[in-house]
Amino acid sequence: MEDDILQVIEEEIADNPSLEEMKLRLLDKGFQDQEVEEALKRHAHRFPDHRSEQTRRNIRLFGTKEVLDRVGYGFSTHQFVNILFFQVASMTGFGYFLVGVFNGMKSLLSSVISSFLQEFQKVNHISKRFISRAGIVYGFSFFLMAIGYKLGWWWLFAVALLVGSVGVVSYGDLYNNLLRQNLKKERMGRFLSHIGQFGVIITAASLMASGWLLERFPASGRTVALLGREFTVVGFVLSFMVTSVAFIVSGYVLSFIKERRAELSYSLREFVREYRARVRLQRRAFLGNRIIVLLLLTSVLLGLAQSLGNSFYGIFIYEEFKGVLLGGFLNVAVIYTVAVVVSVFGPWITARVHRSIGYSPMLVFGTMLVAIMPAVAAWNPDFYALGVANAVSIVGSGIVGASQGLLARKLLREEERKLYFASLSAMVVVPFLLLLPLGAWVAEMVGLQVLFKVLVVVLMVVAVLYIILVGLANRRRL
Repeated sequence: MEDDILQVIEEEIADNPSLEEMKLRLLDKGFQDQEVEEALKRHAHRFPDHRSEQTRRNIRLFGTKEVLDRVGYGFSTHQFVNILFFQVASMTGFGYFLVGVFNGMKSLLSSVISSFLQEFQKVNHISKRFISRAGIVYGFSFFLMAIGYKLGWWWLFAVALLVGSVGVVSYGDLYNNLLRQNLKKERMGRFLSHIGQFGVIITAASLMASGWLLERFPASGRTVALLGREFTVVGFVLSFMVTSVAFIVSGYVLSFIKERRAELSYSLREFVREYRARVRLQRRAFLGNRIIVLLLLTSVLLGLAQSLGNSFYGIFIYEEFKGVLLGGFLNVAVIYTVAVVVSVFGPWITARVHRSIGYSPMLVFGTMLVAIMPAVAAWNPDFYALGVANAVSIVGSGIVGASQGLLARKLLREEERKLYFASLSAMVVVPFLLLLPLGAWVAEMVGLQVLFKVLVVVLMVVAVLYIILVGLANRRRL
């Protein structure tokens, strides 16, 4: 299909059409909107540039924001935050438990807020001012984390972690929608069109720089002579301040973007009332459908395993290898930088595997890849093996993410799909509230390696459930 689009472009480009004209011609010839946008995005440089000055300005602002975001994410990656949280929480004697519980609460809060915002923005316009403030709140949360760590106040660090989760979800989800509304894919320009690839380079470089700062300048501080004066430099303060400034400035930059405004249709109070009523109705219908319940069970178990694993993998690597090789933080940085780079190949691998085995078996294959990381951590905690396992696990997570929704679409009828996607976030609340503290308690009482073994078992159960779901899909002949 891609070759057909390129052939039409080659035939029509002699007329010197604009991008918009070429898009209309391709749609008239029966090509799908998404594949047309992707083709034109790759070949936009071949068409006359009729972008308005406002569009050019928005492109520059969006590009600046993307760079700042990638720097911010790299300098205070989730794993570094968890290691620092563990260090300050360990003063209470319940370090693993607190890290597991608050990371679980963060995941749960993010899921619920994301679901609510996705539904709300379908019926109401959310302004760039709100999105900008969400980015500033996220940046400010790292300032609070730095204070909490410095003073040894684990509770302030935990509160900042939760506040940050609210900010980043609001910022990320709503920003993506703002970008789609105000900038067509074919008009994004080279940098924004390939931000996935450029962003990986920026994030990886920032992650390594942050790891070096954290390792070179420990929490106790190190004296540095500069311009004839001596300064005490603390690595985590520098890393968190870079992240804080990056997101605060990024949120500020967003306020200058000219947006296309939509008419308001619902007040927040009216929407919340209807949203709560709809969730209650969906819950009753949800539990009456065994296939949806089975899909829910796989989602809960997989989410639980990934949330607990991601809470502790960085801490485990840090504690296991902090006295060897490059040192604690840099060891973690190397392993996760490799994972960030390898993640770029996730979509390519997914497409190739799909051609061979189809989407349904991909879920089983992807889940097995995810299970490699806890398995290696539990039974063969070698540094290089962990590096490979983490990269493979990231690819597996991408495969599962790409295939999970597709299985639901194959397995469920239209009304069932709407019910499943609309109810998922609300339905995982109770299981997560019960199971995440239990997993954190296991880590505290018997150690991380025992927890990782439990996660391997949980992921094997998920793989078996996917096999059952694939069987149900075949019975329905979909």
